Order: sequence, then C-alpha cells, then structure tokens
Amino acid sequence: MPHICRKASKEEYEQIPYHEKELAEINLRNIFGYCFNYVSVITGPYLTYRTYRDSIVEKYSSDEKLTEPCNRVILEKFKTILIFGILRFLANYFWPLERIFEDEFYIDKSFLYRLWYIWPASFFFKVRAYIVLIISECIFAAAGVGAYPTVFQSSPGRGPRTKDPQLLELWDGTYDFNTTTNCYIYTTETCLSFRGFWRNWNRCVQYWMVMNVYKRFPSRRYREGVTFFVSAYWHGVSSGYYFSIAMSALYFPIEDLCLKRLKSAFPNFPIWLKVCLWINQLFAFSYMFIAYQLLSFPRVWKYYNSVYHFGYIVFVCQYALAFFWPNISTMLFGRKPKNIEEMKENTKPDGFKRD
Repeated sequence: MPHICRKASKEEYEQIPYHEKELAEINLRNIFGYCFNYVSVITGPYLTYRTYRDSIVEKYSSDEKLTEPCNRVILEKFKTILIFGILRFLANYFWPLERIFEDEFYIDKSFLYRLWYIWPASFFFKVRAYIVLIISECIFAAAGVGAYPTVFQSSPGRGPRTKDPQLLELWDGTYDFNTTTNCYIYTTETCLSFRGFWRNWNRCVQYWMVMNVYKRFPSRRYREGVTFFVSAYWHGVSSGYYFSIAMSALYFPIEDLCLKRLKSAFPNFPIWLKVCLWINQLFAFSYMFIAYQLLSFPRVWKYYNSVYHFGYIVFVCQYALAFFWPNISTMLFGRKPKNIEEMKENTKPDGFKRD
C-alpha cells in the first residue's frame, strides 16, 4: 500500500517523543517562515527547522538570562574577527592575491616561487573564510538563534541531542551555541589529515550535506564523491570549485591508504611523523584550493601548467608508494611490513611476545 501523508491522529501524536512533536505540526506558513527568516537569508542554510522554531517558541529562548551569554559570545567572536582582519591585511600587503592573476607572475617568477605561493594564497583564503563564518555565528547569537541549555548537548547543525523537559530541572541556567558553530578553528588547523580537515570545516553546512545528500544517495561506494560534487555545485558552476572541492573526494582514498600503511608501521605516531602529516595536509589543501580562488578553467589550468602539475604528481606517487609498499618492503628489507593485527596476535596480554 502506498504511503499517504496525513495528519497524525491524537493517539499517534501522544506517542511521538517530545522533541519530535513540533515536526508533526509543520504547515505551509511554517515552511515559508523558515525559508525566508532574515537570519537564514543573511547567513545561509545553517540551521534546521527545529532550531528556527525553538528560537521563537521555547521559553528558554525568550528568557532574559539569554541576553548576557549572547552578548558575551558576540564580544568574544568579534575579538577573533579583529585578529583575523589584521592577519588578512598583513597577508594581502606582503603577498597580494591579485599577483596570481598577473602575467608577470608566470613570466618573471620561478617555478619554486609559483609553487610556494599556494601557501600565502591558502592562508588568505582561510582567513577570509573564517571571518565570514564567525560573522554568521555572531548574527545567530545576536538573534538568539541556536542558543540551547547546555543539558541538551547540542552539536553543530543538528542542534540538541535531546530535548527532554526533565533535563531542565537539572539545568544551571547556562547556554551553549554549538548548534550554530560553523568551525572549530584550532581543531581544523591542527588536524593531521585532509579528511579530518573537512570534518571540522563549515560543520553546519556539512550536517545539511550529510543528511540530505550523503545518507540519501543509494550507492555507498559513490556517496562521498557525489556529496562533494553537490557541494561544489552549491558554490557555483565555475571550474575552480570542482578542481578544489570535488577533487578533494579523489584524494581521500589516497590519504586513507597512506595512513593505513603508516599505522601498520607506527601504532603510535612519533612527533616527526605528525609534523610531516600536518604539512602534507596543508599542502593538499593549499594546492587544490588555489583553484577555488582562480575560478575560471583557463586561469586554473594556466597555474597548474606553470608548476607542471606538481601536486597531482605527488598525489599519484603517494598512492603508488602506499599501494606497492608491501612488495617494496619485501625487496628492501626481505620481509613484508608487520600488520597491527598480526602484532596483537603475537603478543600476550602482559605485553610479551609469544614463543
């Protein structure tokens, strides 16, 4: 029998969990208000309908106690904006982004200089993006949207993990703004993998992508690639978005295989290896995302030709080395690299090897 949309009966409504009941009451007016509320129009689709509704209906969202935490969060974030604004000014003064659009950049500058320029260009891009994301968070905080009692355990994009009213009895009156937190900057900048970077970048939009694209796409094998392609299309139709965002999905299998080989050799990564992984993550991001700033295909291709597609060659070499590493290890050392599982099987619970 085909599924027919209908209004829940009184008995069915009573069985719906408290934090889901508001979703059973949506009508056309609610949808219109959600789509065109001024906060979302200014900042983008960072919040769910539940978050939008809670900011209007729930008592804790209209409590006078909310004013102080909102003001405090806005002030803290404005301090961060000021710091990033200064950094952006300095970066633009010493390494102007416009330089990569000039013919002299490709005629007078050396290969090493052109390749090195991905770092200041990447820095400029990140600082600008962080400023935009933080301003969005300030707009949400100013409107009181996304502020939840800490006992609800909110997460970026998703909102409260639970809205059990009994938890409010234990509530100490403090709020968190995790629901509209777009980016944890420290975690984003210190992660060791490119995949880890993406997991911490623009998390509210990522949540939307995961729920509406990744989890709904029928093929598990191609979910990730399709999600990043949709993300690139979300940004626009310029080639630079696809060279930067969509191509990121092609690098994940390379990185995953490399990390798998490294973990088999180093169960606990030493400091020097962590530094190398961090630099590699920065290089992968910087090399791909210079295309985001060049945008048009002629400019993107001109730049990559000028550096002889060095980054892509590095990525291919990484994959080849990781893929053939068992054979290479056998030729060089006369044995295959130990696997972590094999090491565990050959080790007693007290840490001594079996005979």
